[in-house]
Amino acid sequence: MIFILLHLHLASSLKIAPIPSSMSPPTVRRSLSAVYSPDHNSVFFFGGCKFSADTYSNIMWEFNLNSNTWKHLDMRTSLLPETRYGASMSIYKDLIYSYGGSTHLGPTAELWTYNITTNIWKELDPQGDRPIELSMSGFTTFSWKGQYWFAIFGGNSMNSSGTNELYIMNCQTQIWKKMIKEGTIPAERLGTGLVYYNENLYIWGISEKNRSLEENQRLYKYSLENEKWSIVETFDDVAEIRNHHGVALVDNYLYVFLGIDHYQNKEMSSTYRVNLDDGKWEKVVMTGEVITRNKFGYVQNGKSVWVICGTNSNGLYNSVYKYDFSNNSVTSIIKNSKMPKRRQSYSFNRIGSNIVMFGGYDYDLVFGDLVIWDTQKNLWYDRIPDGSAPSPRYHHCSTVYQGLNIIIFGGEDLRGAFSQFYLYNYDRNSWSIITTDISVSTKTSCCMAAYKNFIILHGGKTAQSSASDDVLVLNMNTRTLKTLPSYSDKNANVKLMNHKCWVIEKNDDFWLVLSIGERSDLSPSSSIYKANITDLGQLSSLYWTILKDTSNSSIVNWANSGYALMNDWLIQIGGSRLVLYASSLINIIPLSERNYPYTLSDESNNIFWYKHGVEHFGQDLIVAYSGATSGDLIKKEFITSQMYKISPNTSEKQYFLCSTGTYGPDCLPCPFGTYSDIIGAQECKKCPIGTMGTYIAATSIYMCIPCHFGSFTAEEGTFLCKDCVSGLFCPVGSTEDTKPIVIPSLIIIRPEAYSKILPDPFNGKIYYIVYFFSVALFICFWFWPWLRRKLRRFDYFSEKHETNENEPIIKTKTTFGGFVTVTFVLFAIIYLSGLLNLYFNDNIIEEKSLVPSVTLNEDFIVSNFTITIELFYYRGGCINKNTKDNCIADLYTESSGVEWIRSCKIDKPSTCIIELICFDCELPGNDNIINKICEFGSFASGIRVNVSSDSSIPGYMSSVSYYINHVDGKVFRGTEPSIFYFGVTRSLFLSEPNEWPSIKKGYHIAPESNPFKGSSYEGKEINLETCLQVQVLLEMTNSILVIKRKFLYSFIVLVSTGIGSIFGFLELFGIGMIVFEKFEEFVHRKIRARKAFIMMIKKRFQVLLSFDNFYEIEKLDKSMSTSFDGYFSSVLKVQQNQI
Repeated sequence: MIFILLHLHLASSLKIAPIPSSMSPPTVRRSLSAVYSPDHNSVFFFGGCKFSADTYSNIMWEFNLNSNTWKHLDMRTSLLPETRYGASMSIYKDLIYSYGGSTHLGPTAELWTYNITTNIWKELDPQGDRPIELSMSGFTTFSWKGQYWFAIFGGNSMNSSGTNELYIMNCQTQIWKKMIKEGTIPAERLGTGLVYYNENLYIWGISEKNRSLEENQRLYKYSLENEKWSIVETFDDVAEIRNHHGVALVDNYLYVFLGIDHYQNKEMSSTYRVNLDDGKWEKVVMTGEVITRNKFGYVQNGKSVWVICGTNSNGLYNSVYKYDFSNNSVTSIIKNSKMPKRRQSYSFNRIGSNIVMFGGYDYDLVFGDLVIWDTQKNLWYDRIPDGSAPSPRYHHCSTVYQGLNIIIFGGEDLRGAFSQFYLYNYDRNSWSIITTDISVSTKTSCCMAAYKNFIILHGGKTAQSSASDDVLVLNMNTRTLKTLPSYSDKNANVKLMNHKCWVIEKNDDFWLVLSIGERSDLSPSSSIYKANITDLGQLSSLYWTILKDTSNSSIVNWANSGYALMNDWLIQIGGSRLVLYASSLINIIPLSERNYPYTLSDESNNIFWYKHGVEHFGQDLIVAYSGATSGDLIKKEFITSQMYKISPNTSEKQYFLCSTGTYGPDCLPCPFGTYSDIIGAQECKKCPIGTMGTYIAATSIYMCIPCHFGSFTAEEGTFLCKDCVSGLFCPVGSTEDTKPIVIPSLIIIRPEAYSKILPDPFNGKIYYIVYFFSVALFICFWFWPWLRRKLRRFDYFSEKHETNENEPIIKTKTTFGGFVTVTFVLFAIIYLSGLLNLYFNDNIIEEKSLVPSVTLNEDFIVSNFTITIELFYYRGGCINKNTKDNCIADLYTESSGVEWIRSCKIDKPSTCIIELICFDCELPGNDNIINKICEFGSFASGIRVNVSSDSSIPGYMSSVSYYINHVDGKVFRGTEPSIFYFGVTRSLFLSEPNEWPSIKKGYHIAPESNPFKGSSYEGKEINLETCLQVQVLLEMTNSILVIKRKFLYSFIVLVSTGIGSIFGFLELFGIGMIVFEKFEEFVHRKIRARKAFIMMIKKRFQVLLSFDNFYEIEKLDKSMSTSFDGYFSSVLKVQQNQI
């Protein structure tokens, strides 16, 4: 009991404040109509439209001039005026009259009344001189002859763009009178100003069709007594001509302000006044803000005028300004602000310090706009996203993924339901369709939560209008979708719709928690359920149990509630029951069985919510628009709700923990360079090294942006990265400045053509030995007669020496014959050694050929086929030593034909290496291997892929390596993979020699076309994508490379060839010897003949010469001994001396 009283006390101090404090203003508009109620000191305005007049309104608004607050008035009847703009309005006591205005069918002649006290609209049948259909008329309310009158002049009609008819209606009798047109009748007018003064009605404004400057400047008055028009003579500084302006009567002055000259396209900010007694115009200098407006609503109270909404060339407005003609000042009362149309059943998700609203409906319109609520500035603003936006819808489910993405699914419009996933990226401001591997049926009113890289969707209403318990799990990394059946104990019925779900962690387990929702019979459920999803990727079903039984706590059993998770408890706001009743309660629901729910707000809170949005920021809860209610009864028209901020006082702060993105005792937003992804954080986490935090109130590590190209940071929690030192290299996400590495774009390693270096048993010295022995033998042969005599014994060519004619043939052995024989033996030894060496070491030839694969029925299995992917300057973790393959869980490898054994490792500089190995591997054909790595920091500035295989040639490998990179500030990441193309040819090795296996198989790797560079991004866009993708295409050729190694000669052929060659060479040596001996004999014969001739000449000269010339004769002997020519020269000299 004390526990309950304590919480009742807390309820009285909970702060529920509207935001903005002036309450939610109307949407921006023009051509609205307004009146002032002195009893309420409020402005009431009705209708209006957008620029193109395609969006009309029929909502009545109140702006209280005491509190400067807006109020969206409740509608309590089903009979309502059609949406319109440009109506004429009057007020009498608590009854507002509205006449005419333009609907989608054009100007109308309807007369309606709105009772301020009862909030009831009523259509009247006009009495008397019923006015024609009119819109954009001048109108005023005045007191004359003790009666209140409603006057209308000009405006659009069905037949013309302007009229000059004047009508007045008695507000008490509700009888119209068409005033007689006599006197100087004004030309047709539209959007003119009309006031009452001294039993006359005055009009001023541009004439329709811009008849003349004189006509446009005229001030007309209509005498109600004489029922006659006349012109007021005016002078001095006449006001600039205009229409759609404001007029006010202050004392005896008619004030003219703002407006537009459409014919000159000139917008007015000036103010003029004319003395209605003497006709003098003068310009009024206003102090304060200078504005331009036209087609606005305005009311007068005393000497002040309030200008509401309107338009100019810059746009539409919902601002409020006060023109005080007592001191000629302009004051801004309510600043212009974006305001989305009221709605329900929308998505409402926070990203950082901003909340994104999408979709919803108000029973007449289904919305597809996307608007942002800035929690720091307390204002709305539009966003016009790019991409493939979802169609307008409501009752869809949504969640935030990785801090910057909103995922939505399903929903419906007025024609049917949807079954697609969409992703909105906040930074890119773009929608995209999430294409999954399978399609699912339509769902509405489901719940959605994010867990790691999964999006979980539970329940919802099916096409058969019944609640479902199916669970859809979308893997955001692989874009695969699976359905998990639900199982539960007999008390857990999780067939729900219009509920919420979250993922919570307890004791290292992760649980999907379902809030109270709605059954198929529209009754609320009475429990909170949970299912373990720790190993979600491997689960084939979910088992549900009751986490919190609320069957005995009727205060919390509401569907369509708004919720905020506070770790161990939920804060529940509002809700509905049986589509009949709405709740105003703010409840605490502990997520433990031993504590009971309790209420923080009691029945004194008259704000009812259902199908509304709730977001948690700091310690505050932002509650957006709700469905329409009348008290606690639900109704289906005219959503009138406001936005509220629920804040705890000191005693309630223990229940309102800090939201994600905030921290500390005051729940301040996490500053730049930090983030908080948990509820109730005492301090924010720092962005990792190599990144910078550019968001306030960041909720995810994915909001930490990698350092740009040319910068780095080695510190955590950085807001700005440092510039790279000149001459060094800093790729994206650098933690230090380094020297660039140079990697070839293509490397090919393959077996070379067969060749064998012959082994030399003499280690290259045999030739020196032969040369030395030959030279030594020749020298000895020349200078050593004994050797010459010995060599005769070895003469094999004795039969080939020349014999004398007419003499017996006798085999003669010669010294030269012996020398030739020995030389031949040395040659034969060398020659035979060469033949034997050729046979044993170089008797193999290799032949290669390509044959069609259909001609060989062979299985090609190799012991090792490897694909190595190197990601250079990789900024993620890459490895997880707790897994079997050492790879992170966010690495996905898909192959179309081979089961690869995967492993991961890290190498410097920041290189992630993914190795795929196939042992005893057979490639069945083409293989497409896709590798996705989807962790934080999974991007790279360079990628190298190496494909290698055992070659069929023993002892060799065949490999090809490609490298691609980015040096322009971008990194590889995104939906398009980088593709590497490799050709694979089956290879068959056959061998006759025993030196190699007789048969061996392998694969020959060859480069194909150049790699395709996949998606790449820079700056903030890097984290907008989730995965780095590398695709390897192995294209199998239709041919088989056959390699044969066989003997060039057989041993018998080689022996036969050698023996034949030896005898052939023997004959050649013999012929050479004979030729040499013949030549030698010829030379010796010539020498002998010459010597004999010289001797004969010498003897003849001796006889002829006397003994006195004996001395000369001796000289002749000496010269003759020298040469034959010298001898004759000497003889001639002797003869000359004698003469």
